[in-house]
Amino acid sequence: MTSNFPVAALTSLPRVVVVGGGIAGAEAALTLAIGLPGAKVTLVGASASISILPNLIYLPFGVAPDRADVELSELLPHGVHSVVAHVQHVDVARRMIETTAGSIEYDVLIAAPGAVAAGQSDRVVRSADD
Repeated sequence: MTSNFPVAALTSLPRVVVVGGGIAGAEAALTLAIGLPGAKVTLVGASASISILPNLIYLPFGVAPDRADVELSELLPHGVHSVVAHVQHVDVARRMIETTAGSIEYDVLIAAPGAVAAGQSDRVVRSADD
């Protein structure tokens, strides 16, 4: 299998940018920061916190899903730099993303933007009463 990733980037610690401040993006950034000590890991997300519904799997059994809002600064103490911004453009040739907070260069870009509900419908579970 051949790779388009430059070998030079693999010989030094990379600048990793994770786009998406949800649970998948936060987990990716944290895992990389722990697994690649010294690498510059930046998490770009639209919010300074993550909303977690830890008990959502119990909703069908009548247990209310407790909501926890966790600040990224508290969740990611292992060398992850977080930027609250929206990505406006990705320049693959220059290995740079343009955000509402400025430009960020990268060697590795991970996209974990998550999803947002498109609208209300009768098939959406909003509470234990649904």
